[in-house]
Formats: sequence, C-alpha cells, structure tokens
Amino acid sequence: MANSIKFLRTFAEWGDQVRPFERSDDVLRILQDLTNDFGQTFGAYVGGKFTSVWLHEGDAPGSKEDLDLIFVNQSDGFLDIVLRREGVPADGGFLSPSASVQVLDEIVDGLRVIVGTDEAGNKTRYEAIGGQYNAVGPAATLAVTNPARARKRRVRTSA
Repeated sequence: MANSIKFLRTFAEWGDQVRPFERSDDVLRILQDLTNDFGQTFGAYVGGKFTSVWLHEGDAPGSKEDLDLIFVNQSDGFLDIVLRREGVPADGGFLSPSASVQVLDEIVDGLRVIVGTDEAGNKTRYEAIGGQYNAVGPAATLAVTNPARARKRRVRTSA
C-alpha cells in the first residue's frame, strides 16, 4: 500500500504550524549542516514547505515527537529528510525534486521505501542505504543538477 504525503506547512511560520520537536536545536543544526553541504541558504529550508511522517519499520508510535521530517528546499526543489533514531534527529538523505511523494509499506534496511514522481510522470524509487535514502535502479544514474548534491549521493543501480 502507498500513502501519498503532502507538504502543507511552512517551517518559517512557527506558531501552531511547527511543533516544538520539529524546530528543536538538533533539527536546526541538521538544516544548518545541509546548507553548508549543498551551498544553500538557511532560508531555502525554513521558508519552504515540510511534513512529518513515519518512515521506520512497524507501526507509527503514539508520540508525534518520533516522526521523521521531510523538507522541500526552495532553492533547488530537493527534498531533504531528517530521520529520528531513538528520538535523536539525523540526516536521512534526500530525494530529487518530485511533484508527488508516496511512502510504501515495503521496508529496506529498517526504513520504508519512498517513490517520487516528477512533473513529467517519471517515478524514482528511494531506499535506505546505510541509514540514508538514495535513488535505486536506472533513475539513480541520472545527473543531479546541483554538483554538491551529486558528490553526496550514494548510488545503487540494481534493486
């Protein structure tokens, strides 16, 4: 089964839009690291949309504080993932720009498989490799437009 996720909240709006665990110092540090890694501005993350979703194996926990976060970067359109491991946020990799995103029930390396569909209808499958999401299959070899992201991408070309 696939669950479509929507990016309806803007991180910069704080207030009721962003819950305290979503804007913790640990999450903000990861976003700052991403700005340094990919040559983006911090505003590209905080001004963009985001969502919280359960990406780990098993049923979602009762506490929303254990949910993972996915941010849409305003500058390059990539989707950056912040995973929670035992309550501690960590860089979970990234997805190429996608018009729609679905989270599958299928599990690889303890995390749910994600499928992104671009504006042209092309689908890309993302699996956890070493605790970070990466493209899998023929689409994994496509060039990434941001050279800094291309250097950080791990590629596995066979499913």
